Amino acid sequence: MGVMDESLRFLFDQRQAGLRHSGFGSQDGLARQAVRDLRRDGYCVLRDVVDRSALSRVRSEAEAALGDGRIMPARVRKPLREQEADAGDVARLRQLMTRGEEELAREESMVYIADPLVNCPSASSVLFSDIVLRIAHGYYGCPAALISPKVVRSYPNDLPESSANRFHADYQHTRFLKFFVYLTDVPTVAEGPFCFVAGSHRRKPRRWRGHPLTWSPQEITGFYGDAAIRVLTGRTGDLVVADTRGFHRGVKPWSRSRTMLKVSTGLRPWAGAPAPIPASELARLNPQGRAAARYFSVDQSA
Repeated sequence: MGVMDESLRFLFDQRQAGLRHSGFGSQDGLARQAVRDLRRDGYCVLRDVVDRSALSRVRSEAEAALGDGRIMPARVRKPLREQEADAGDVARLRQLMTRGEEELAREESMVYIADPLVNCPSASSVLFSDIVLRIAHGYYGCPAALISPKVVRSYPNDLPESSANRFHADYQHTRFLKFFVYLTDVPTVAEGPFCFVAGSHRRKPRRWRGHPLTWSPQEITGFYGDAAIRVLTGRTGDLVVADTRGFHRGVKPWSRSRTMLKVSTGLRPWAGAPAPIPASELARLNPQGRAAARYFSVDQSA
């Protein structure tokens, strides 16, 4: 039985048992409060809820992948059909990396680890953790799928800000919940924290979809006020969650590089090739985790 077949059976069994909207068992108080905060503000931060030993393993795997050149360029805010990196981009990054990460850091604002669940297999235990699945299930009201995991290294340099560093809102889905885990401490704005405009997932300026993709701080504060911009600093072990239909951005770090693990969630697959998950990691997941992995492809070689 494949991932899709097994997850569909799990979802069917849940519906038959009348559990479709109740969460995986009974949600604990932490997840329920997170869902309330998300519905009201569009974001929440849960302090020290992620296993730090697992994050240490993910960080070590990411460093090894960087050192071996298993990286991809960050194609930010382009149509999905254009997000696949071509061979020339990958070769250029790998050539830069042969001269050391310092050279890469001068030429790129951010890079992705290629096939993150294959090259950082310990990330699976973090992304498919009980707290992530409970929050996603509670927010959507049904078992959500994990989509598009990423391990991102962002660099401080003199390159201009990318669109990801400017305020924008994701509009592809009616709900768009993302989870962010800092793999390096981000205690101040200098390390490049995630920022969110509180309440902006529920209220937008008129004709906002006709606006250019990114918004200036003056435009955001003019509509929402200064107090609505929340700078979500944190440390390794914290979990940041946001409905990115609201306005958000990642601050470009200027003191040191920042490494982050993140994943999007949804109720239907995205365009493009599905992310691979090692068969060995998939086998470790419980039925809820396998249901959440229903849009991944299975890598039998990993």
